[in-house]
Amino acid sequence: MSNTPSDITSNPSLDASIIFFRDGLTTYHTGRYGKAVQDFFKAAKQGHVGAVHNLGCMFARGIGVPRDYVKAAQLFRESARNGNVRAVYNLGCMSARGLGVPQDNTKAAKLFRIATEQGHASAQNNLGIMYAKGQGVSKDYVRAFKWLNLAVVQGHEKAKKTQDLITKRMTPVQREAVEKLSPK
Repeated sequence: MSNTPSDITSNPSLDASIIFFRDGLTTYHTGRYGKAVQDFFKAAKQGHVGAVHNLGCMFARGIGVPRDYVKAAQLFRESARNGNVRAVYNLGCMSARGLGVPQDNTKAAKLFRIATEQGHASAQNNLGIMYAKGQGVSKDYVRAFKWLNLAVVQGHEKAKKTQDLITKRMTPVQREAVEKLSPK
């Protein structure tokens, strides 16, 4: 089967949004970005949350479309409302940097926390950094270590480097608190 939109008529059991989404992925990975945007829009109109997220990424990066952070944020919000954890993470990044939305570290930290609760390693890393720097949250090396450690366990290499740096800045009391949190 070719997995093209024309297959919808020959096999009604196939979900059109999945077909358009797969076509979008294929065309994206072959460098046909304009066509990928069209396919993702078709999938998004059919309710495919991943397609909405991918469109947000394309608008944020200016791939196949002019870069538009406001449009990207709108698409990420829509995808996040429908449960896409990567969209929540991307909204956190945009809030932290003020891209397409007002710069707001408190909101960014809240969004990263939502994504961390769903196991998103980069969100755990970013939330750890925010605790280490006191951006949007109270500065707290112990909490920073905790979030960074969760990212490290998932193989996030930058988190390990950051964790090593903040460990050097910790007081003996903070190091003791971290040791109590660590499994034996």
